[in-house]
Amino acid sequence: MKYIIFKLTLIQIAPILVIPAILFQSGFVKASEPQQSSQTTVDRSTYKYQYADGAGNVYTIDLESIEYRPITRAESSSGTYDGGAPKTVKITARQYREVAAMLDRALDLKSIHVGNGKNGRAKGTGLIYKRVKDGQIITQVIDRDSRSQIEIEALLKQLLNQK
Repeated sequence: MKYIIFKLTLIQIAPILVIPAILFQSGFVKASEPQQSSQTTVDRSTYKYQYADGAGNVYTIDLESIEYRPITRAESSSGTYDGGAPKTVKITARQYREVAAMLDRALDLKSIHVGNGKNGRAKGTGLIYKRVKDGQIITQVIDRDSRSQIEIEALLKQLLNQK
């Protein structure tokens, strides 16, 4: 049987700019063969939020997990910063609601907005992506060292380091 898979993924085109893109694969598979994913991370087509912290490390948040994709030395503007090891952790529905509420509050708080990310962003600022109806994505840059940015990053780090 011939098949074509359309896979939505995010492609990083700069240390702090990640864009959605569709990747195509084609091949042959027998009807009795189970389809297995080669991905070990969150399927990005199901995420609701994504957050890039002040250093450019990216957190993908869905209903069940947070995936952390850190900046490497090669991607770092200084050439020396390293965000550590990638990590995915399971979260509860309550933890998801807490993260979502915090990100939504930051999206609603106009006083901390410093752009929409379409023309880049200043070093140290936070970047929120929110998937809304019809697959549209809202992007918002939030001011560096704002209370919202500090709280969002503290919560995400806490959840990543939970036992």
